[in-house]
Amino acid sequence: MTGEYKIRNLAKTAIVGSFYPLGRGRNHRRFRKPRLSVNGDFSVGSVEGGLQPESLGGANIVDMAGHRKTGALLVALLSLFLTNSRAQVRFGYSGGLAGEASADIDQELKLGSPDQREGLLKLLGVDGAIAHDAAAAVPNSNIHIEPIVGSEGRLLFFPCTGPGSPSSHLYLLRTTKEHRWHVVAGERFDCWWKPTSYELIKTEGKVDQSVLIHHVNRGHGSGIVEDHMLLFEVRGNLLANVLETKEYTSEDRMAEGPIVQHSSTLLPLPDGSIEETRITTTVGSSTKGGKSETAPVMQSHIALAERRRWRWSAGDKHYVDGSFAPVP
Repeated sequence: MTGEYKIRNLAKTAIVGSFYPLGRGRNHRRFRKPRLSVNGDFSVGSVEGGLQPESLGGANIVDMAGHRKTGALLVALLSLFLTNSRAQVRFGYSGGLAGEASADIDQELKLGSPDQREGLLKLLGVDGAIAHDAAAAVPNSNIHIEPIVGSEGRLLFFPCTGPGSPSSHLYLLRTTKEHRWHVVAGERFDCWWKPTSYELIKTEGKVDQSVLIHHVNRGHGSGIVEDHMLLFEVRGNLLANVLETKEYTSEDRMAEGPIVQHSSTLLPLPDGSIEETRITTTVGSSTKGGKSETAPVMQSHIALAERRRWRWSAGDKHYVDGSFAPVP
């Protein structure tokens, strides 16, 4: 499993050294690692001592010093080039991204170019149009791949993209017989008032972590917004929706009264249930001092706080809601 650090001087390419990931023998060839490159218009000949690309061709830096000295020497060489170069340098990968089970896919998505990210997403099984929009429009730091505690799978998430009616996407990845990650399940979420986001939570009595999606838009109109939060469980190769409730609603009654807003949060409890707390807020304008010529000031007021329990139904295999009761 090898790769190369490269420095490109226009059409020329100099091989600075080979790297071997920790924990792998240097003869391990099962997977091909994409080559990590540093691209820039370097003036190699200006380096003191007349260092030329071809002068590095016969050096086997790994054999000379081992892993630690390789890294130190590589950093020194890169620093030397960067100090003597006026180039704009971009760190990334050359060639295609493999999407292997042993590769750091999250790093590849962050360092890869838009074309490379699109190719990798397609290789993972993401629809071509969605992969193109995500790779081109989403900042690479916002594309997330992370493991699920209690499961051998991983989650792939990228937030809202595209003009008009944006959407975000959540995918479950599993490894194939060829030791590659591949999409086995996916969900699409509409965004409008706020971009959707996710978090991994642990509920009592469940082995795997569950995925809580925030701000899934279920409706909007003139003065009206309704966002939901959805809880998904990982069941083999499925993402099962086991709970859905309103996370935020807002209704602007115009001249008929103040704006009424509801916002909810979920909290897993030790007995395996999930507690929902809902806060009702009114937002209206008032005039300071009661003088009509004074500019109105928007003020908010908590009108009501309520709680209810969601309890697991073994027969239905999802959570069942209880009734809201005022918080004392």
